[in-house]
Amino acid sequence: MKNTFARGLLVLLASVGAWGQAQAATTWSFLGTGTETGAGSAGNTLTYSGTGDAGKVTLSAWSNSKNNTTAGTQYGYIESAYLGSYPGGLGVRNQDYASTGAGDYSERNSPGHSMDNASYNATSGGNYTSGSKTANVGLRSDSILLDFGAGNIAKLDTLTIGWWKGDADIFVLAYTGTGTPNFTTPSSSVGYADLLNSGWKVVRSDNSANYMDMGKGAQASTNSSTYVAAAVNNANISARYWLVGALSSAFYSGADVNADNVKLAGVSAQITKIPEPGNLALLVGALASGVWLRRRKG
Repeated sequence: MKNTFARGLLVLLASVGAWGQAQAATTWSFLGTGTETGAGSAGNTLTYSGTGDAGKVTLSAWSNSKNNTTAGTQYGYIESAYLGSYPGGLGVRNQDYASTGAGDYSERNSPGHSMDNASYNATSGGNYTSGSKTANVGLRSDSILLDFGAGNIAKLDTLTIGWWKGDADIFVLAYTGTGTPNFTTPSSSVGYADLLNSGWKVVRSDNSANYMDMGKGAQASTNSSTYVAAAVNNANISARYWLVGALSSAFYSGADVNADNVKLAGVSAQITKIPEPGNLALLVGALASGVWLRRRKG
C-alpha cells in the first residue's frame, strides 16, 4: 500500500512539474487551407496543426471597419472580418467588401484581400483603396488574431510574410490581460488605439509595436521557397493570444509612402503548458486526499 501511494504521489508531482516547462520551438505553416469554421463569412476561423506535439493555433480576421463606412470617416472600431487562404498565405477581407459606395470595394481583389491598410480616397467615390498611405496611414488596418488554445502560452519567435506588395510593415501585440480580448465581443466599441490600455502589450524591447519591411522574399511571389522567417518578440513575452496587423496609425506616426499589403505564411513559437484552474484544483485535491488517507492509515 505504501509503495502504491508513493507511486501515485510521484505521478501527480510529475504532472505538476510538467506544467510551466517550455517545449521545443514549433512551426505552423499557413500555406494550406487549414480546418475552417464559419466558411464563407466574416467571423470564420482557420485552425492549423504545428510540428511536433505543441498543438494547434486558431486564427481569425479583424479590421477597424465598424462605424467606418461613411465617406470621410476615419479610424473605426474593430470588428470581425473574413479570413481567407490564398496563394502566398492568409489574407483579410472586410465586411463591407461588396459595397460600391463608401465601403472597401478594393477588398474584392488583389491586393485588397491581403492584410492591408487601405486609406480613404476622396476621389474614388468615397471608397477606401490599397494605394498610397502617405497622408492617412492605416485608416483601414486589417489584422489576424492567433489563439494558441486554453492551457497554452506561446513565446512567439518568428513570423513569415509570404506574398506581399508595395510595402510590408506590420505591428505585433501580445495579450497579457485576463479572459479573452475585449474587441472580440460583437457589441464592443474598441479601436486599435485602445488596445494598449486593454491588456495588450508591445513585444519589442524598445517598446515599439512595429516591424518594418517584413517581406523578406520576392515581391508578389507565390513561390514559398523564397519566403523567409523574420525574428520578432525580443522582449520574450509569452501569451495565449497574439495580434498581427498591417501598420496602423494607432502605433505609427511617421510618413510612409507605400501601402502595406501582406499575407501571413507562418509563425514559430515556444509553447508552455500552464494549468487551467479546474485541473489544478483537482490535482491539489487529490494530493491532499492522498496525504489525509496516508496519515489515517498510519
